[in-house]
Amino acid sequence: MRPEVRVTAEWALWGKPPDARDDYEVLECSRGNLGRDEFSEIMTRYAPGTPTELPQVTISWFGGGDSAHLGLAIQKWSGQQDGLGRDIAITRYFCVPYRQAADGPVSYEALYDAFDGRELWAGAPLTVDVPALDLQAIAERVDKAAKSAAALLLTGEPVCVVRGESLSMRERLRFLDVVAALLPYGLRARLTASTWTDSSARHRIKLSFAKRARDGAHSVTWDADDVVSSRNDVTSRYVKLLDRYPCDELVSRLAEKTAPLSFKDAGPVLALLDGPSNSAPPVPAGWGALARSEVGDILNACADRLEHGGHGELEKFLLRLGRLPIPWPSTDDEQNHRREIIKRGGLLSEQPALSWDLKELLYDVILTVGYGPTLTLEGVNHPLDDAGTPTRTLVEAMLRMKCAPGVALKLVFRLDGESRTRALRSLRTGDLVRAAVREPFDPSTLSIVCQELVTRGSGAEDPEIAPALREHGYLAAAVEQAFPHGDARLSCLRKLLIAAYGPTLERGAFDEVVGSPLTPCSATLIIAAVSLYGPDAPNALVSGLLDHARLTAESRAHVLDLLAPRPDDPPAPRGWLSGRVLLWTHRHEPEAARPEQLRPARPGHRQDEPLWPIWAKVGLGATFLVAVVVAVVIRFW
Repeated sequence: MRPEVRVTAEWALWGKPPDARDDYEVLECSRGNLGRDEFSEIMTRYAPGTPTELPQVTISWFGGGDSAHLGLAIQKWSGQQDGLGRDIAITRYFCVPYRQAADGPVSYEALYDAFDGRELWAGAPLTVDVPALDLQAIAERVDKAAKSAAALLLTGEPVCVVRGESLSMRERLRFLDVVAALLPYGLRARLTASTWTDSSARHRIKLSFAKRARDGAHSVTWDADDVVSSRNDVTSRYVKLLDRYPCDELVSRLAEKTAPLSFKDAGPVLALLDGPSNSAPPVPAGWGALARSEVGDILNACADRLEHGGHGELEKFLLRLGRLPIPWPSTDDEQNHRREIIKRGGLLSEQPALSWDLKELLYDVILTVGYGPTLTLEGVNHPLDDAGTPTRTLVEAMLRMKCAPGVALKLVFRLDGESRTRALRSLRTGDLVRAAVREPFDPSTLSIVCQELVTRGSGAEDPEIAPALREHGYLAAAVEQAFPHGDARLSCLRKLLIAAYGPTLERGAFDEVVGSPLTPCSATLIIAAVSLYGPDAPNALVSGLLDHARLTAESRAHVLDLLAPRPDDPPAPRGWLSGRVLLWTHRHEPEAARPEQLRPARPGHRQDEPLWPIWAKVGLGATFLVAVVVAVVIRFW
């Protein structure tokens, strides 16, 4: 039996109610990172037109890097009609994180079988087990038409498979899987495909079955012989590379290449089949002064078309520029020359006259050609400076590029409102935490990260928060550096612990916090954990501090200094150090936060009950035991 991979999909239903006269819309959707607006944008963006027969399946993608997703839309007739007597089609759309699909890896047909007919519960994402890619079955279906279609996709232009009207939807879907399997698996992070598209519609589908090829698209005839042997470009080169290997070895080799790739540069794709290389990518054959001059000429032509409104020709120049195998890294002179043309021609400035699709293509191509495939901390400001006044659309285009979490957060600061929220949601929890502790330390970054972690922990449980915080000491050092006052530190650390473990710390979670490697700045963290644990905190504290024995002498001194009574404290319970935990908690409890944020959330605890009476009710004996334990530790250490 083939191994399986578990994937969790967010979903949406696209259609219209019976007898409605309105356009199609999102009827229902899951609650997660995507809302109705995001689903609506994705589904309209990758609409295949109006197929004459259903069911049909459309494959799409969105996001980049760790936030890349695969989308699968299943369109069927609902059996109902709208207010004008037209049949209503219902589309069930599912999207899964690319990294989950690549863990198998899994095929499109397997995703279809896993999602089709599944019952969708209101608001809940759908988790399913999907069989891994059946390499032998794929290899047996490889033919010349599939190889031709795969090679033609590397030109960056759409590919239409014609004369496939007699095929069933599943047979077409399997062909799409075969074509995708003849490319590195990582290209699925940028591949759009459909079992049928309307040739008269303007769509964004790269690979599809159609009655005829649309303008500007390559045509492949179903079950035909090789159609690219007479070409003298990347397509014929790629077909020759495919022919080097037996089909089973070829499919297996390409399935291993799961790192996301782009159709914009065929060079790395060709290199995967040419053999592994430990050096930098070789300069493409024929890349010389003529090719370098061509890049500058095309950039100037794009600037000219922008200035004079030649948008149709602009798209052709951009597609041509995106297909050039430009080596990277380029020399300083070459890069500076491109940047000068981009800046002078306003290629990254706001372009209100362009359509959304063309503007996205413009920014994606120009950013890659001018500044490289990866954004670094040193280079992130270059496109922003060359743009003059960076726009939201440009910043979002930069976020689609490959970049480190610190770079992404730097760009997020330039967004606001829903755009910032959407950009933050696309970052993984672990990357957020690492960005918060990256040197040089930035308090504004920490503030945004903490706020986002609290949001993720309160809106829905995020299992990645606790391990990410634990790996970096629950951000205690960064919090101490950012907040000079104890009340703000306590409030921040309590919120982070609640986001990671919930409003009440269980014994295992408490041991996890106080048992992690502790430093002098962890004193506030200990108090925050104690305040969330409840009446058994003394016993847990003994276990956490004595069993793990990681509290240094400097840390113990810091804890005692924080717990030391002050003249303005309320009367303390009896016993040596017996009331110090209570006094510290009361002293640093923010006035605005006392009723809601800094109380232990336990059954029977009233929302308006302050922290001090709760501690008193659980008994002073527990607090006295804490004091005795601390005294013993100090005496023998």
